[in-house]
Amino acid sequence: MGTEIQHHDRYSEFYKSAYGSFITRTGTVGLISLLDVSQTAGDFSDAATKDITIVRALSRQHIHADFGAGRFSEWGHHGSFALNPPDCANSILVEQTHRIDIACIPFATLVSLDPEGQLPATGDFGRAHAGVIRDTEMYAMFDQLWQIEHSGAESIRAEEILLWVASKLMQWSGRPRRAPLIEKLAPRSLALAKDRLTADGAENATLGELAALCKLSPHHFCRAFRASTGLPPHRYQIVMRMQRARDLLANSQIPISEIGILVGYDDPSYFSRLFARETGVSPTAWRREAAR
Repeated sequence: MGTEIQHHDRYSEFYKSAYGSFITRTGTVGLISLLDVSQTAGDFSDAATKDITIVRALSRQHIHADFGAGRFSEWGHHGSFALNPPDCANSILVEQTHRIDIACIPFATLVSLDPEGQLPATGDFGRAHAGVIRDTEMYAMFDQLWQIEHSGAESIRAEEILLWVASKLMQWSGRPRRAPLIEKLAPRSLALAKDRLTADGAENATLGELAALCKLSPHHFCRAFRASTGLPPHRYQIVMRMQRARDLLANSQIPISEIGILVGYDDPSYFSRLFARETGVSPTAWRREAAR
């Protein structure tokens, strides 16, 4: 099965228009679009898009492909990856019925999080496009992406994932990012960041905003914040919200759904699931135990 090569902005939109019948589920985490697909054997060549796409094999498959670094023929096994650069139409022929999932990332977004200019401006990661890649860390990250709830409360987490992906792609290319000396945030900068993460409306905070408060790049801010608190920004935000939720459950009669809103979660079911995940009990059970 082939497709006419033309330009699209987002890979997920191209895939839906060209191969939509093979999609089994979709998802979004921030600006990352996710596709889970079960494909027949055949030609699954793709149009050029503005996304860089990371493809994870979920079954054994023999592929003949060219992702811009020369044609290769190789077996992909469960958990192996292929990387297609932005603005590059590829050719893909798969010999077996197979299953894959795909993370589609606007390359311009990755570049915007990299003010030091370490990412290749063209999205060409060299040898990373020349064959199948095996990486257990990326496999675990894909699983995390599917597990993350699609909520505005996860916006900072989504940006942290993008920073991690940028570093991983540089590693795949053989040009790992230059890691600066990790220093803790200055006390005033740390206080500003903590205040923003716990203030009303913090669900709309971004890494770019937090980094600007501290006069750092997003990459440096994440490293310095973790060095200062022992937690990445998104985890610190969750811990503080759950602490406030526990206090409100124990010391007030505010309905649980309203407590969720007060601590930053508009979706009551999401708040309840997250509370149970973080504490081991439901909000109702926590309130009942606190009343004894």
